[in-house]
Amino acid sequence: MGIDDFKNYYETIANKAHNKKDAYKDILAQKKLLLEECHVRIKFPDRTILQAKFTSSETSATLYDFIKSQLHNPDLSFELYFGHPLKVIKKSDSLYLIKDLKFEKRTSLLFETNNKKLPFLKKDIKLESLDNISNGNEKDNNNLETKKNKDVKKEDTGKSKKQKLEDKMSKFLKLSKK
Repeated sequence: MGIDDFKNYYETIANKAHNKKDAYKDILAQKKLLLEECHVRIKFPDRTILQAKFTSSETSATLYDFIKSQLHNPDLSFELYFGHPLKVIKKSDSLYLIKDLKFEKRTSLLFETNNKKLPFLKKDIKLESLDNISNGNEKDNNNLETKKNKDVKKEDTGKSKKQKLEDKMSKFLKLSKK
């Protein structure tokens, strides 16, 4: 095999590899276009998290409007950033979330503002009603727990100390036969 043959062989291998790279990029681009919805998780400075689902037809302006509707103070000025690398998401009706901003199936964003007044998110009415319901159920749960504790105490009195100790130990630690 001569030098010219080797160069020709190398060129054919390089072209095949290059074609595979292009095909792989095309496949990834098609998968991205097939993505119809994305889950966006917004992290606030007070460590609260807001999560929502957006479709491929929604823009960054709809994202900003959605967050404004969930804020305790809707007049608050804020910006959204990608987590890594730190990049601002501009509010625009022409920037689509998936197509232009390249949102993935799950995307995490950071919420930044100059105003540090807490809380950022408004309280949800459903959450308050769930709290009221859970307070009523806690009394019932406490009664059930006390009954269970009494039953457990009755069962424990029937066992010897040695038996209780053996029950706590792992099986391979039990050296003696019963």
